[in-house]
Amino acid sequence: MRWNSGLGWLCCTCGCLSAFAAEPAQSPPVDAAAVKALLQRVDSDQAAERTAAVRELLSLGSEILPLLPPPERMESAAGRDLVVDLRNVLERRQAAESARAATVSLNTTAPARELIAAITQQTGNRVAFAPESADPSLTVDWTARPFWETVDDIAVKTKSQVVWNPQAGQFVLGPLAENGPRGMVAHAGPFRVTAQVGKLKATATDASPSILRVQTLWQAEPRLRPLFFRIKPSDWQGTVDEKAVSPWNPEAEYELPFADGTRELTWPLDLIWPEVADSSTWTLRGKAMVHLAAMTETIAFDAIALRPNVQRRRGGVAVRIRKAEFRPGEDGRLQATIRIQVSYDTGGPAFESHRAGVFYQGGSLQGPAGQRISFTDMEATQEADGAIGVEYRFRDLHGRGSDFQFRYEAPTLFLDVPVEVDFRGLPGPDSTTTG
Repeated sequence: MRWNSGLGWLCCTCGCLSAFAAEPAQSPPVDAAAVKALLQRVDSDQAAERTAAVRELLSLGSEILPLLPPPERMESAAGRDLVVDLRNVLERRQAAESARAATVSLNTTAPARELIAAITQQTGNRVAFAPESADPSLTVDWTARPFWETVDDIAVKTKSQVVWNPQAGQFVLGPLAENGPRGMVAHAGPFRVTAQVGKLKATATDASPSILRVQTLWQAEPRLRPLFFRIKPSDWQGTVDEKAVSPWNPEAEYELPFADGTRELTWPLDLIWPEVADSSTWTLRGKAMVHLAAMTETIAFDAIALRPNVQRRRGGVAVRIRKAEFRPGEDGRLQATIRIQVSYDTGGPAFESHRAGVFYQGGSLQGPAGQRISFTDMEATQEADGAIGVEYRFRDLHGRGSDFQFRYEAPTLFLDVPVEVDFRGLPGPDSTTTG
């Protein structure tokens, strides 16, 4: 994507745009007709008219992003450059906003399921109560409380655990297992991190130190689309009885994917556990970097639209159907093949990088009951700068072809978000060692 062409002009005519990105103004609902009229003024041959129109569009905020046209639809070269730069500024603003924790304000007494529904409504984060869970009435008093704090407040009061449900694409609060492992939870912006302390592991010789494994679970707010997780053991240090707890493999570096649209992953951390007199509790601090799609556009095709050359556009992304076929398989169940082309207005992300795979994971079907159906397998091709081709295949479908909707989640802007956590009062390792 372009980031600089014309941006200096925008800074000069509209003030420092970093200020807009840092403190976005609250805007009323966007009037599509008003945005269209302003875009016509952006195409004006009068510099003053263009300047005024850009100022007004910036003041409307990132809500206008879906209404911005592809640059080539602007008549003048100046208009095309300004639309590109305007989109970049607003996308950066929206990215900064999305990296903050969503908040909830609620002061009421209500059944737990109703509280969970209110959290989802206020934050856009899909979370639900498991059907088999009890539904007690709870009293809450939240003022701009971060999303994960409110979820854990309910989880503690209802003795529930937070689990990702890949079929539903949401987190679910379900009953705790009777003798299941217990972990300590830390919150960091839009992320929830759980640390589970394991047993000490004896090494080859008595002179060698004991190794302690801490299993960490990283969960992102469902509204986000985390792609990759980068972490170095050397960025993690602990303390027990004033002695250092250091990583076993400090030279290592890991990059792990959040596979197939999931919002969680696990990462094991091995630590050198010192000889201590009292290991009842200890502390652990560390950090990681999460590479996420700060903006994701969902583009849907119902049964009527699932035919060759039908195109849908959201923001700067266009998805065109190349093939859509539903046919009965040998077992009588339905099989589907959906081939699409995904195009980005201004070159889009760097498809040539190994991260291109994240663009292939965005296709799914929505079933008759609204359930998400993941693809069975797929094939992908790089078609041109800013475009990819993907063929998705689905098996063992129940119903008719007209019962299904195809959905593609298109990442449109990427952001590296630092996550720092601090666990205090962790339980010591089990005294039993394992070989």
